[in-house]
Amino acid sequence: MSSERQPAEPVREQRFPLCHVDRQGQTREGVFLYRRPSLRDLLRIEAERTRLCEAQPVDREFQVLAGMLARLKVVLREVPAWLRWDDLEDLELLTKLSEEVDRLEGAWFRGDDADRGGTHAGAPAREHAGDAVLAAPLVGAEVQPSAHQR
Repeated sequence: MSSERQPAEPVREQRFPLCHVDRQGQTREGVFLYRRPSLRDLLRIEAERTRLCEAQPVDREFQVLAGMLARLKVVLREVPAWLRWDDLEDLELLTKLSEEVDRLEGAWFRGDDADRGGTHAGAPAREHAGDAVLAAPLVGAEVQPSAHQR
């Protein structure tokens, strides 16, 4: 039996804080729970992107927006109560969240994420933040026909 230690699996879930001040001066802050997507999650992201576009061809900018929103809806497992995906109007907030998720994923792929604990930023999912709510489940993966086809 070898006494060599195997490297620990990188943390799959991580909390991070975010503070955002919108153009009207309203401050939104909270703690988000990110979970590195599995292969199934990658399929769910694409299904959600397709659902958001109603399976219709859309301009490139809207494809990017739908992809960003779909990805965040799947990988952010807990979000503050004030974040309602269907009512979101602040593109800067969406961009800021996406950049933070990119940073977390980049850290994982580089292998520089460390074990973390507690309810602070970087904590694994075992410990829930008091004011966090579970993210809304996605609608089924099937794509609904567009309004003119119903």
